[in-house]
Amino acid sequence: MQSEKLAAVGQLAAGIAHEIRNPLTSVKMIVQLLRSRFQEDEVGLESIQAILDEINRLEVIINGLLDFARPMELALKPTKVTDVVNDILKFMEPDMRHRKILLINRVDEELPAVMLDADRMKQVFMNVILNSMQAMPEGGELTIDYRYDSENCSVQVNISDTGTGMSQEVLDHAFEPFFSTKSGGAGLGLANVKKIMEQHGGDIQIETEADRGTEVIISIKIRD
Repeated sequence: MQSEKLAAVGQLAAGIAHEIRNPLTSVKMIVQLLRSRFQEDEVGLESIQAILDEINRLEVIINGLLDFARPMELALKPTKVTDVVNDILKFMEPDMRHRKILLINRVDEELPAVMLDADRMKQVFMNVILNSMQAMPEGGELTIDYRYDSENCSVQVNISDTGTGMSQEVLDHAFEPFFSTKSGGAGLGLANVKKIMEQHGGDIQIETEADRGTEVIISIKIRD
């Protein structure tokens, strides 16, 4: 019953998202044209940029709704998980330094390749790492540790932070669509992460405690 309810909500959300996206694109184009006419008006330019920032935020929410609702087709290729994570870190590390977050990236080059869709898995790691960064507003440590789980024939990536952690109540709802503790959040980030991991035949778990940090364990099966 829960699966059927989520499917119905997903279809409704996708329909609404499609209806919103086209006029929103038109609004964005008009605002961008207006911006070019306000180059000498600092106050007007700031107002227009604020509008564009909000439009960009709405686009992120709409894309999240569409990702959640649409059937997912994976382009699976033998890939090293470390390569996927390192691609993400290349453009996230400057922001980490700005936030005074120390990155500890324990790379294991001997890990076997796994069959995965690199672009989809980048979504997974980006969401998890961003959540960890946002949980450390005063700085801290972000550790990424790779392991080969021979017992379960899988590659495991543990991402841990020294942030604020989550209460048990928040943890219980973490993967539910439209649940968010962030102001303005759509609550679809971890829901999409869970969906992508299930499509890969993998698993994601969260171990956390309020004020003691969070560890996210991502497991990807090694397929023949």
